[in-house]
Parts: sequence; C-alpha cells; structure tokens
Amino acid sequence: MAQLLDDHETDKPLDPAVVRVQQRLQRMMMWSRGIMLVGFAALFGVIFYKFYWTRPTSPTADTLVVTPGQAKAAQFPMPEGGHITQSRLDGNRLVVTIDATKAESVLIIDLETLQTLRRIDFTKSAIQ
Repeated sequence: MAQLLDDHETDKPLDPAVVRVQQRLQRMMMWSRGIMLVGFAALFGVIFYKFYWTRPTSPTADTLVVTPGQAKAAQFPMPEGGHITQSRLDGNRLVVTIDATKAESVLIIDLETLQTLRRIDFTKSAIQ
C-alpha cells in the first residue's frame, strides 16, 4: 500500500499535447460559466422589471379627478325623440345606448379625446 502512495506522489510531467487539451477545456468551461451567468442575470433582470415596474393603468371612474376649469365638454347628436337607456364605463371608454323611434344606437366614446370611436345603429323594422 505504501508503494501505491509513492507512485501518485511522483507523477510524471504531462505530455505538451495533453496540457494544451487541458487548457482548452478550462477555457471552454470559463466561457460556459460566463454565458450561464449572463443568462441568469437576464432572467432575474426580467423578473425584477416585471415585478417592480408596471405600466400605468388607464383612468377609471374611481381615479378620474377633474378640477374646476379643466373639465372638457363635448356634444353628441341625439336623434329626434331619442333618449339614453344605458351607459357603461370601461376604463377610458364610455358606452352609451340611445333609444329612438326609428333606431337604437350604441356609441363608444373615448373619454380622453371625447371622440366617438364607434357608432352602431340597429334599425327597428316590423318583423314578419
């Protein structure tokens, strides 16, 4: 047993080709570790970004605050004999249902620009 320990203590120097292969493997391992560290840094960066920085939400009825003098006014045409039957608020959009004698209309209005985004008309006709 003492003979085996002596053999390991007196190792021969490695062949220069083997030394070059070892150095090449060490360089490849360093590149691999570096790429892995960059990948982990990118992954944790994205998680941190998504967790701490969120997009601002569009205003809703609860968060809409208008001070005097800043209120915007807009007029929308109402058909003759029409009246508003429903209105709904969805984010920064207002949906208004207008009932008239000849047709029923749905208006979708953007509250930031006060422009009509869509108008859908439903004509009332006799069902046969």
